[in-house]
Amino acid sequence: MMLKPRVFIILFPILLGVSYFYNSWTQPLLADEPTRAIVSLEMLLRGDAFPTINNEAYLNKPPLYNWILVPFLMVFGQSEWVVRLPAILSLLTLGYLIFYFYQKITGDKEVSFFTAMAFLTSGNILFYSSLLGHIDATFSIVIFTHFMLCYLLGKSGKWNLLFRWSYLLCFIGFMLKGLPAIVFVGVSLLVTALFFKQFKRLLSVSHWLNVLWFVVPIVLYFGVFSRFYPLTDYVHNLWVESSKRTVIEKSFLESIGHLFTFPFEFIIETAPWSFLIVLFFNKKCRQLAKENEFIRFSIYLFFANVAVYWLAPDTRARYVMMLYPIYFYPLFFAFNALKPSAKKAIRFISPLMASILMVGLCIFYFVDPLLVMDYSYEWIVVLVLLGIGLMFALSSYCHSLYPLLFLLIVVRFGFDSIIIPERAKTGETTQDKKEALEIAEIVGYEPLAMFNSNLHHSSTYYLTRERQALLPIATSKDTFNKNKYYLTPTDLIIDSAKTTIHYTFVRRHMNKPFSLVKFKSGFPKKKK
Repeated sequence: MMLKPRVFIILFPILLGVSYFYNSWTQPLLADEPTRAIVSLEMLLRGDAFPTINNEAYLNKPPLYNWILVPFLMVFGQSEWVVRLPAILSLLTLGYLIFYFYQKITGDKEVSFFTAMAFLTSGNILFYSSLLGHIDATFSIVIFTHFMLCYLLGKSGKWNLLFRWSYLLCFIGFMLKGLPAIVFVGVSLLVTALFFKQFKRLLSVSHWLNVLWFVVPIVLYFGVFSRFYPLTDYVHNLWVESSKRTVIEKSFLESIGHLFTFPFEFIIETAPWSFLIVLFFNKKCRQLAKENEFIRFSIYLFFANVAVYWLAPDTRARYVMMLYPIYFYPLFFAFNALKPSAKKAIRFISPLMASILMVGLCIFYFVDPLLVMDYSYEWIVVLVLLGIGLMFALSSYCHSLYPLLFLLIVVRFGFDSIIIPERAKTGETTQDKKEALEIAEIVGYEPLAMFNSNLHHSSTYYLTRERQALLPIATSKDTFNKNKYYLTPTDLIIDSAKTTIHYTFVRRHMNKPFSLVKFKSGFPKKKK
């Protein structure tokens, strides 16, 4: 008895959600995670909503994501999986919204389902973004929702409502990530007005009045913020943070090179589903897409928004994840339209991928068994599931994309079981965490501060978390305390007789020795 597709629509999202959460507590915080975590933790410890790191203003991002994260830290604790929880929930929510909006617009449940699942199982999402507690997934919910409202409300002629929602979402997006929200909303509104031949709507009084839905709360926010910190510095930082990866800050050669590499990088990041783009070599497929209004709108919207990042030399895939769905939908539409001929290719692709995965993972296991010695039971589970996947791929469903989707979920479980524990042992922030815990054990609850320097945010987070106390930065102008511990570059210690060294380590990235010390008679003077 064969399983019906509606079973997969329920079963696969559940399995994928479990794979996202599985072992999310194992790996220390890395990439931008420690920054989001330490800002939120300091808010919690101080009992206010102002963003800081080392008790000094943090101006690179607006604080909304941190305000979202703080309640999670309060309710569930301050471990790694809690820091990642809002991002994981955001991804799953975005997957549901993709399914909801596409089904509402197109009426095709299966194509909508695969568009959502392709987003959640694309390479960048499955093996990177779903592992980390970054802002991008939450930000993508806001921008993708705006994309869909642009089509729905633009098509129905509800322009006043569209403008209102656009600028409310723009405000929320700005509070999450700053200036990129304005770019996405502005470009999308322009595309919508041009597509529906309503450009004059952008010049109307109604449009400019609705801009107040963005301007008023922004002015109120900046007004409150300016009471605590100079507004010019804040605005400058937001501009620098948004422009540092663009042609404004990068060389001409970097910009030109990115123009050629970006399309290939995007295809890799959206693999394996991006292989469906070959269907558009079919003339019939291109004609069907041209005749479909929503697909035409999606294509215009995609290229208009991606162009901004295509021209930015240092763009990262996670910055444009909200564009993945509008890229995937035409592909699955084409597959569905050309299903009789597409079946022939899929019949060979699924068993081939399953075989490669099983052989590759088995070889990896036997070549280096010590690597996974502690996880042998999980390996058995992975291999059994891969075997089931192979049989599933060779079944009567081999003409569809369900086996490939199943295999990707299985691979994610294997990744969680094997790769993540190994990364937890050897990852770039593992040493940061180890050193922070050792320093926290030495210091206990005695006063501690940085002296004339700072640590990587991962070290700061773990030190702050373990001690439940802020880690401020002190300078020679501050009041000296001989009973206070200080973390300082070792080369600042000129006179060892006046200093007691309790711990020494090498700060990552700087390759520079740091020491945990107590100064006996005063702060050291800088070397001339």
